[in-house]
Amino acid sequence: MNLSMKNSAKSALLAATAGAMVFAGTGMASATHLPAVGQTPTAANQVCGVVKNAAGMGIHGATVTGTLVPPPGAPWTASTTTDAAGGWCLQGTGTMAEQVQGGATVNLVATDGASTQSITGIGVSSFLSHAYWGLGIPPKSAWNYNFVL
Repeated sequence: MNLSMKNSAKSALLAATAGAMVFAGTGMASATHLPAVGQTPTAANQVCGVVKNAAGMGIHGATVTGTLVPPPGAPWTASTTTDAAGGWCLQGTGTMAEQVQGGATVNLVATDGASTQSITGIGVSSFLSHAYWGLGIPPKSAWNYNFVL
C-alpha cells in the first residue's frame, strides 16, 4: 500500500507538472500571433502603423509599401516588412512631411500574400490627424495607419 501511495503521488506530481508545462506553452503567443502593436516613429519623415488580422493579432512578415505622389517634390517609394507584432514604419524622404503638408499625398498598400488593403490619398488633413507629436512641432511623422487583412 505504501508503494501504491508513492506511485500515486508521483503520478499526480507528474500530471501537475505536465499540466503546468502545457499551460505555460499555450500562454505564450507564437511570433505570428502576437497582439497587434504599431510602431512609434523614431525619426522625422516616417509613416508608421500595424498590420493585424480580424482577431486583432499582428501579422508578422506582411509587406507595406508607401508611395509619395507629388506635387511638390520628387516621387518616393519604399517598402518594409512587419515585425512580430505586425508593426511597421516607412522612412520617407528628408522632406516628406513638408511635401505632404504642401499638397503631396501618400498611398499605402499592405499585403500578406493572401490579402491586400490600401490606404490612398493621405494628404495634409489625414497626416495631421495621425500626427506623431513626439518629434516636435510642426509634426514631422505620422502613425496609427493600421491595416486589417
